[in-house]
Amino acid sequence: MTLEGAERSSVRGDCNCVGNRRPLQVGLQARYTRGTGQVVLFLGNKSKEAALTSLALQASAPPGLQLAVGALPAALAPGQQVQVAVQVAALAPFAGAPALLLAYQLGPAQVRGGRRWGERRGRSWR
Repeated sequence: MTLEGAERSSVRGDCNCVGNRRPLQVGLQARYTRGTGQVVLFLGNKSKEAALTSLALQASAPPGLQLAVGALPAALAPGQQVQVAVQVAALAPFAGAPALLLAYQLGPAQVRGGRRWGERRGRSWR
């Protein structure tokens, strides 16, 4: 699969809301040109009372694809939104889709969710 093919199969339009579970909302916007690209994740804390702490983002890619994740804040205050850039480079033809795993803490509860870019639109982050 080429980078452009991955983009066509997973992202349509300018920005997609890929997860809307309370209290975290996740959206993404992607741009690709000749084997390189940038995916911008939009993370929003929909809670009006509690901060999301211990934010962590783990990215994994199939062989032939390289990912570099930008800085992620340690916490999201109630109502706060941030953007996190993920740089993508196709080093060789690749099969499969990259995956992102996002974890955060809300009070004493640890929450983890992830998604592969190749999953169908409309599925929530798990």
